[in-house]
Amino acid sequence: MRGHGDHTAKVCTVGQLEPADLCSIMDQVQQSPDEKFILVGSSMGAGITLHAAVNDQTHHRRVVGVILDGPYRYAMQPVASHLRLKRIPSEPFCMIANAMLRIMFWNFTRYDRAQQASQLQCPLLVLHGSEDPICPSSAGRSIADAATNGTYIEIAGGAHGGLPLVDEKTYHDAIDRFVVRL
Repeated sequence: MRGHGDHTAKVCTVGQLEPADLCSIMDQVQQSPDEKFILVGSSMGAGITLHAAVNDQTHHRRVVGVILDGPYRYAMQPVASHLRLKRIPSEPFCMIANAMLRIMFWNFTRYDRAQQASQLQCPLLVLHGSEDPICPSSAGRSIADAATNGTYIEIAGGAHGGLPLVDEKTYHDAIDRFVVRL
């Protein structure tokens, strides 16, 4: 992903260009037009995955399912949460961060992942921790509820990331049921 690991782009665009990157990866690995994809993403990657799936369905219709782990609904939601955890008021810092993103990435647009989920034309599974301090479980639930074919599974006691370590059975059973249903 841009700005991570060995990627040549040194700056992450916070989900603005990464969905197109994911679609490009599907283009590169797809060996036949009949080949289908299940996309999986976590946290920021969950939003990128959802956005890529919606975009892909308008051009290819090769994404048959989407699994999101700990998604957030709005761009500044995790930023505000991180600040609150450090006992720093979210405003004016979120406002400044939003302005900086618009300066750095001229095409940065605000988004609502629930609105994007409402455009999804394939099944969606959202896995979310009940105690997630970064992305509130209400965000995951609203994203799943907005989808035409969305399922929400809350992992009791789960935080942000590591949900299989909290309740491996519930986490993997939900994914297994989802994949079998597809």
